[in-house]
Amino acid sequence: TPDDVVAGVRDTYGALSDLSAEFTQTTTVPGFSTTLVSKGRVYLAKGKMRWDYTEPSNQQIYVNDGRVQYYIPAHKQVIVSTLSPDADDQIPLHLLMTLDRLDAQFAVTWEDPAAPRRDGAYRLRLEPKQPVADLEYVTVGVDPKRRVVTAISLHPKNGNVSSFVFSRLVVNPRLDASLFAFSVPEGIEVVETPTLR
Repeated sequence: TPDDVVAGVRDTYGALSDLSAEFTQTTTVPGFSTTLVSKGRVYLAKGKMRWDYTEPSNQQIYVNDGRVQYYIPAHKQVIVSTLSPDADDQIPLHLLMTLDRLDAQFAVTWEDPAAPRRDGAYRLRLEPKQPVADLEYVTVGVDPKRRVVTAISLHPKNGNVSSFVFSRLVVNPRLDASLFAFSVPEGIEVVETPTLR
């Protein structure tokens, strides 16, 4: 059942020390034929996360105890904000940080009750119990054996679908804590954004 899959995910991420994976992010916009594609690597630990974008440009996102630092070398800027589920661009970050309590935030069903498994993964549909920014629902792919999330697609009301596919997942690779620490390079502007309420 969907509840069984969520329980497996909760057990996996509740006991998780850290995780690393490669990702491919695609964004489709209604009315445009071109799909935006980005690639890189993501690292996850308790209360911490790091995204290293390598394609089409170099960018880094650090999340540490609710503080988000978005470093864009080409712009010579670091944008700093507080992690919030009410910010559209932070929904995937918040979701990955709370995989051990999915059913607390979402009502969970099969994406397609007639075919619970597709492409080797269980496919769940998550509908927010409380309004979350512009989000309508989320679909999630879960590896049936390892009980790790292999895909996430965000479906906002505006129709711009963002999807993340994770590959080469390594559970508990014993990542060094310094991987999640970010020091602002000299000559880089720091921009603090207001906290959403």
